[in-house]
Amino acid sequence: MKNFFHILSICAIALFCGCETIDEADRFVGPVEFTPKKNVLIEDFTGQRCLNCPIASEAVKSLQDLYGKEHVIAVAIHGGSMSMPSSNGVGLATPTGEAYNKHWGIDSWPKGLVDRNAANPAGGATNYTSWAAQVIQRLVEEPKVDIAVSNATYDKDSLKLNIAVDLAAKEKINGHVQVWIIENNIVGYQVMPDGAHNMAYTHNHVFRAAVNGEWGEPLTLGKNDKTTVQYAVDLSGEKWVPENLAVVAFVYNEKEGVLQVVEQHVH
Repeated sequence: MKNFFHILSICAIALFCGCETIDEADRFVGPVEFTPKKNVLIEDFTGQRCLNCPIASEAVKSLQDLYGKEHVIAVAIHGGSMSMPSSNGVGLATPTGEAYNKHWGIDSWPKGLVDRNAANPAGGATNYTSWAAQVIQRLVEEPKVDIAVSNATYDKDSLKLNIAVDLAAKEKINGHVQVWIIENNIVGYQVMPDGAHNMAYTHNHVFRAAVNGEWGEPLTLGKNDKTTVQYAVDLSGEKWVPENLAVVAFVYNEKEGVLQVVEQHVH
């Protein structure tokens, strides 16, 4: 998908994100044109009791509207003191989500990782106001691996979600392949920026489960090597709505962050 942005669009992004003033010599002079080369993963650490988290969610939506949902893939990870546990029947936090919050040192919300902070030399999770610049930087990079979710089907008889992820390396790859399940259109409780308690807030791209472990599985591929990983996930004990589920698959390593990511809705 090719994107054309005039100076007005760039200014709108800057105003929305609360960016610092840019020196005249460093400003964009439109029109700006580029074609996304890879997809970008935003791990949005959020919570139902977090006042500003709906604002971060809107920032994600704006980025997806600009660059396409197929290129900007978001996962809302509930955990920490601003979240509510799923065990109470209302909350969206999971033990794995809590583990991710702890691992990345999240102590205030909302915060996020863009491609596991590959575009943030300082490291650490950042505020949503910095996500736009990081997303643009990553969109124009060449992906080192191609990923396709060739199967994401729910079997109503067995109550199993069958997943197949195809991987094709463009360069030698050493890292991990991670497969997650997320859910959209969850109507539930959320504290709003004005302090109101919204019982009918729509939560999207909510992290539900890590299919192949919290940190995925080791992956080593030579240049032009291909492989497929497959999974059958038992959903019989879950209250998730199958038609609202999607599979997010990505390859990452500690040095380069997320090398490529894709999302596929469950059929």
